[in-house]
Amino acid sequence: MPKDILEIARETGLRTFLHGVNAQDSRAILQKFVNALPSEDERFGQMQDLAKSLGHICQDQVVVMQAAYIEWKHGAGAEAAMRWIRNTLTGPGNVPDPAEPFAREAQAYFDANRAAPLPTCECGRPSNIGWMGQGFCCEAHYQEAKQRSTAQPTAPA
Repeated sequence: MPKDILEIARETGLRTFLHGVNAQDSRAILQKFVNALPSEDERFGQMQDLAKSLGHICQDQVVVMQAAYIEWKHGAGAEAAMRWIRNTLTGPGNVPDPAEPFAREAQAYFDANRAAPLPTCECGRPSNIGWMGQGFCCEAHYQEAKQRSTAQPTAPA
């Protein structure tokens, strides 16, 4: 079902853009905008193409790691396995810059740069342990927070 032009304007923020423009001109501008929007079928096709591309990227990344593992265990060893990883990162320019934060600490670098990082530890380092909506960079900080939590008296019911 087609949306009302003003509903589209509200959803897209065009209403603010059109503030001060007379109603007739606003409707004409909005109609041009609506006409330029891709159809639902076009948007669905674009989303399918995007999902397929993202799936291929994820698959290729996993297969590279698997190939590197196979090379390490059953092929020419660790150096040859690292060539698989290095080639995958070098091509698109994804080798970490040595000046980046945590570029010399594998776990911290992963924790800081993963797609959905945990909350930062109270000490400021990236977290790899999550508990009660908090993040912790190490077992010691996690245990300290847990002890503080159990030491606090509970409010009467």
